[in-house]
Amino acid sequence: MNRKEQQAELIYKLGLLLRPIQDIVDYPDQQTPQTIARAMAKYAADRDSLLTDVRNFMQSEPGHFYLFEWQTFDDSLGSLGLEINRNRNAIDGIRSILDKNRRQALNAIHLIPTEIESEVFEANSPFQAYCKLKTYCETTLSNFTWADPYMGASLFHRYLNDLPDAATVTLVTKDRANQPEYQSYLNISRLYASERGPTKYRLIVESSNHDRWLRCDDQLYHLGGSAKDAGHRSPFTISSLSPTPENFQKLDELINSGTELFGPNTPIHQ
Repeated sequence: MNRKEQQAELIYKLGLLLRPIQDIVDYPDQQTPQTIARAMAKYAADRDSLLTDVRNFMQSEPGHFYLFEWQTFDDSLGSLGLEINRNRNAIDGIRSILDKNRRQALNAIHLIPTEIESEVFEANSPFQAYCKLKTYCETTLSNFTWADPYMGASLFHRYLNDLPDAATVTLVTKDRANQPEYQSYLNISRLYASERGPTKYRLIVESSNHDRWLRCDDQLYHLGGSAKDAGHRSPFTISSLSPTPENFQKLDELINSGTELFGPNTPIHQ
């Protein structure tokens, strides 16, 4: 398991740890002092195991210990338990405490460098390719851009569902108005747009692009094919590109040359 996969696994484990507390704020009418006590007891029992895993990850790069990030993560989980136990009778208070400390913990994990040069997936390995792409997506913190002329509707539920609420998502694809698959893509995009809003989601159509780009915060990748075909009948590559201003400018120019179907300048989805 490489460091990017380890990072994704830690984010998943954090979600499992916080799930009982999330249930408190998601289902307030079902809560009693006993159910809240049980949720906090579960959190207390499982927290140390995750702390150990995160500390090991932050020390696993030879010659490095990401001490500031570790202390931030440790403090966020410690504060979460203390603050909630002091506000057990206020569900709204528990919600704000959970949101604040979860953001801090996620940010600490995301800040750990996990660069990958390139990966190649053999033909007939679509699940492996899917898992790898999903890892890149769910470890993105704030800036996510995907350019692919032949995006399919499945991209939304396969890859975008676990992106943080704070992340800005930009998708760039080709206008394929006469293809039923493209209409399905637009229909799902409208559903996604209705929840994420024009400040956190942009859909751009651009007809000249034939490349597949993926930006995850400050990391930039070139994909050897469309996600919907990844690893099926031919090898699929994920190549890391140097995060230079010139490379980011190429992606920005692609976005700026397209037509916005939804986003800050087009708040009603076209």
